[in-house]
Amino acid sequence: RRAKKRATRELRTLGSLVPQTSRLVFDQKGFARNEEDDAVKNMAAWNEFDTLTVETNDVRRGDMVKVLPGETIPVDGTIVAGKSAVDESLLTGESELVGKEAGKDVIAGTINYNGSLIVRSRSSGAESTVKAMKDFVETAQARDAPVQRLPGSP
Repeated sequence: RRAKKRATRELRTLGSLVPQTSRLVFDQKGFARNEEDDAVKNMAAWNEFDTLTVETNDVRRGDMVKVLPGETIPVDGTIVAGKSAVDESLLTGESELVGKEAGKDVIAGTINYNGSLIVRSRSSGAESTVKAMKDFVETAQARDAPVQRLPGSP
């Protein structure tokens, strides 16, 4: 019973790692379509675009999301602009920060440390890697372990 209570508590924690809101960037001019252009990778160019705070679950594949230093990355995606160090210990267990720049992938729930990033969403918050992990653990928790089906097991 203690193990099940602890697992339930951990599931709540896992689910809370992805932020409820995201900062959506409005690319009115189709700027991001020219990804080969070095100007697209420059954060200064992106700072002129309007942003709107939306529910992370409302972010769709292909949307641009701005992540400021110290914020948790809200969606799985690919960095379009910016450069930063990211704490991926949630997934890897490795305590060392990982350098990220344009073209590199990021995962929802990881922490952006020291630079702003523009991320092209690969999924919404409802479809993130962290959500898949949570669903997997919930499914596993709902089933009996094979040892529990043995005769004489409690």
